[in-house]
Amino acid sequence: MKRIILYMMLLTTLSYTVGLKEARKNAMRQVKQKIKRAGYNYMSNRGSFLRQGDYKTFKVLLYRGNTYVIIGSGDKSVKDIDVQVYDKNWNIVAEDYKSSGALYAVRIKPKKTGVYYVRTCMFEGNGYYFQIIGWQ
Repeated sequence: MKRIILYMMLLTTLSYTVGLKEARKNAMRQVKQKIKRAGYNYMSNRGSFLRQGDYKTFKVLLYRGNTYVIIGSGDKSVKDIDVQVYDKNWNIVAEDYKSSGALYAVRIKPKKTGVYYVRTCMFEGNGYYFQIIGWQ
């Protein structure tokens, strides 16, 4: 997982110079390979621009018995970005908000198959972030 996080930092660096679309286009293939080498199957990637105090929520279908890793990284203008994963009743099942910085990572093994909500919040800064989800 450390390698994946380091690669996310590289991906973010690319976003400074070529923009969100080009960075995703140029690097997603390599990110997928890194996730696979870490023992995870690539599931999805997302990205968005957030201003301080804003958040973006995505719905994902997670299956009981699988383990998921959700890794996010912000660009150089992101000072602190956080993530919470909620179940269908909006109970927090995983979160990474304690560490400050432009990276987050959570691992979750759902107790039930169903819809979950992944909410990324820009605590400090403004900028683009990328989010990768893998499963095993």
